[in-house]
Amino acid sequence: MTFLFLLLGSGFTFAQEDSLRNLLQQSTSDSVKAQIYNNISKNYERRDPEKSLLITDTAIFYAKRSGNIKQRGIGYLRKGISFKYLGQTDQALEYNFMALKDFEAIGADKLAAGTLVNIGAAYWQYGDLTSASNYYQESQTKMESLNDRMGMASLSINLGILSAIDSNYVDAEVQFNTGLKLYRELGDSSGVARILGNKSQVYQIKGEFDKSFQTLNQSRRINEALGDQWGLIHNMISLSDLAHSMGDKNKQLRYLEAAARMADSTEYVKVISSTNKNLSNLYERNSNFEKALLTFKKHIKAKDSLFSLESESRIADLESVYQNEQKAKEIEVLNKNAQISELKIQQNEATIAKDRYLMYGLGLILFLAIAIISIYSYINKKKSNQLIASQKDRVDRAYVHLEEKNNEILDSISYARRI
Repeated sequence: MTFLFLLLGSGFTFAQEDSLRNLLQQSTSDSVKAQIYNNISKNYERRDPEKSLLITDTAIFYAKRSGNIKQRGIGYLRKGISFKYLGQTDQALEYNFMALKDFEAIGADKLAAGTLVNIGAAYWQYGDLTSASNYYQESQTKMESLNDRMGMASLSINLGILSAIDSNYVDAEVQFNTGLKLYRELGDSSGVARILGNKSQVYQIKGEFDKSFQTLNQSRRINEALGDQWGLIHNMISLSDLAHSMGDKNKQLRYLEAAARMADSTEYVKVISSTNKNLSNLYERNSNFEKALLTFKKHIKAKDSLFSLESESRIADLESVYQNEQKAKEIEVLNKNAQISELKIQQNEATIAKDRYLMYGLGLILFLAIAIISIYSYINKKKSNQLIASQKDRVDRAYVHLEEKNNEILDSISYARRI
């Protein structure tokens, strides 16, 4: 029996990969590239988590280079989710804590709340239900303060499963019903289908097989209407498991065959591999060795193709990174050339300005020199004129005095003659 607890992501709406890669080719911003690679990686988290990890590494590279803490945190979050799907809980915890640190540093409370859910899920996988519950409650407090109804609806799935594992079925049903109410108010049919699928598991544990069957079929019908292949495959696996609990081997086989057929028609290579492996084991138990061999070969083929896809994906992503790096280097060279040209222009302008100021300075000095010489000449001329005037005045006085003396002498002579 498998509960499908929910991992919370970044909350983005993701476009088709082709359009995202087209945007990637057009973008020159490292920050935008980081966001696009994060968006692409989400498409592979469940169906091909190894590829998701490779793409996310590229997103984190660009986020770090651009200094975009939010996109770096989302990259860590994506890696944590991918490691969870791979069953590598240690790495899942490590990257979720790194994401949490980034989100708290920039005050991204909604993203931080979602990351706390993922940390709780990782502790749950460890079997540490106490730590899981503590992180869920911390997340719930944040979500309530933000009035994040979608987040609270999603969290109710995990809280319900946690209560069911602890055999607290009453609280589990309360949590599931709370989530159902929120999802229906939000118009999220996919969320309703997920909760109904998990709710059926609780009925199965309690031995209420009819309720479990009815609830599971409600989930299946919603997933059919949505065209959700992933949800339908898990519905069929759950129906097969329920039939096994009910002792109905025919239905158990029929539902698992349906799950394998659906998986074979998808790109979920890991699901194709695991579903065909389980079906092969079931055929073998039923002594249908021909079909057991056939389905086992499908399992091996899917497993081998998964390795091939990982290699091809790694090559493609490295090529993409290389091309983007080359483009970035070309842009950097162009920018440097532009900076050099600009620097030369600035230097020429500075030289011209310097020469202009030098000419102005020389002109001013020459003007001052002429002015000083003119003033000096004027003062000297004035002094000369004053000296000449003074000397002339002295000569005139001496001439007058001399004339007076001459007159006196002449008067004396005249007087002497008369005597």
